[in-house]
Amino acid sequence: MTRNSKIKLAQFGLGPIGLETLKLAATKPWAHVVGAIDIDPAKIGKDLGEITQTKNLRGRKVYRSLEELLAHAKPDIIFHTAVSKFKEAFGQIEPMARRGISVVSSCEELLFPQLREPKLAARLDRICKASGARVIAGIMARISWITGALAEYELRISAAERASRRGASARSRSRSSCRRPREQTARRFRS
Repeated sequence: MTRNSKIKLAQFGLGPIGLETLKLAATKPWAHVVGAIDIDPAKIGKDLGEITQTKNLRGRKVYRSLEELLAHAKPDIIFHTAVSKFKEAFGQIEPMARRGISVVSSCEELLFPQLREPKLAARLDRICKASGARVIAGIMARISWITGALAEYELRISAAERASRRGASARSRSRSSCRRPREQTARRFRS
């Protein structure tokens, strides 16, 4: 798999969960980590390989903002592991979605945002529809949800590669890879 065919990833939030997410993403052959965003002055400008002690992340930096990251590279997906409340997460996720960047977030309230913040949820939905971005959330007991999300991307890529060899269209590939019940996927990848 070439670097051009890899999914470009970035991490928003470099607390314990964010660091583990980065380490896991660095092990995936289909993923190319382009950088990270954090507000901690002690982390800004540092090398991700140094912060995570992961050789595969050397040469990638921590940026202070989305704009700084985008000046260097545009990710396809950002893993967001910064806050638990949707009202707080909205201000962080909205600029990503507006730019067409999909988001996988650990924000618990993002699992059902209409419950507490119906206006913000509707606004984010409109933004995603206009930009083509996708925003998904998961509740964290550990990092098993992110393992499941990464596994889903691996399944989609594998299905897409097999289908492209057979000459199938991209639309039928994405539909066929999404038919696995979530419980089966989650059960398969629990640690």
